[in-house]
Amino acid sequence: MSKGEIYIISTGCGNPSYLTQNASELLKKSNLIVGYNKYIKDIKKVIQGKEVFSTGMTHEVDRCKYAIKEALGSKKVGLISNGDANVYGMAGLVLEIIEYNNLWDKLDVFIEPGITSFLAAASKAGAPVMNDFAIVSLSNLLTPIEKIEKRIQNAFEADFVLGLYNPLSHSRAEPYLMFLENLKKYCDKSVPVVIAQNLGRENEKIIISSASELIKESVNIELINMSTVLIIGNSNTTYVNSGKNVVTRRGYQKNYDYSL
Repeated sequence: MSKGEIYIISTGCGNPSYLTQNASELLKKSNLIVGYNKYIKDIKKVIQGKEVFSTGMTHEVDRCKYAIKEALGSKKVGLISNGDANVYGMAGLVLEIIEYNNLWDKLDVFIEPGITSFLAAASKAGAPVMNDFAIVSLSNLLTPIEKIEKRIQNAFEADFVLGLYNPLSHSRAEPYLMFLENLKKYCDKSVPVVIAQNLGRENEKIIISSASELIKESVNIELINMSTVLIIGNSNTTYVNSGKNVVTRRGYQKNYDYSL
């Protein structure tokens, strides 16, 4: 008996143009597409004619279980994961459920990487992540806020460039307010900040700002929300192109002559 097949397909951020060639091929190969409503909508032109199963937010476990059951029933299932499946995506959850149910002898799993919102935001803003960086999600639905705060403090103390996912929602302001307090404590107020919202979509917005401006805006839900990714520079991050872009220096300027 042949094994079932699940393709965990990273779709990049918000636009089919971010799909890798491999991801596109796996979408074509899939009999069934499973995903979150919003992300299914992002690729609807690519998956026209396909059988689709979609749910709303917080139903990740249900989607994974459905995908696994359908794959066991001989369908080739494409499970959609926005951005990259390993960055707050669906890859880990699928593997955990397969392990829990001891299904490795019945399923083959293929994981296709993708372009994250963090990396897309960095490219659109210039080159803010040219050196070591950390990425932290401010969602405390699955991670205690105390652990999130410790990670943020450690990132600031180690002088990492810091990327933030899931910063602020109407019902969850406490983690973001905690982040702002630590930003005040650990960061120079002139440190460049990238605010990237709705990446890859029609209403995309990229703002080059600063730590002081971010603190000033506080919980501006229109500017900072669940569709926003933040990049906080470090001590080597600076503005270029008259403030239109930012770059984090790796140290070349100390050892090489840049003159043309």
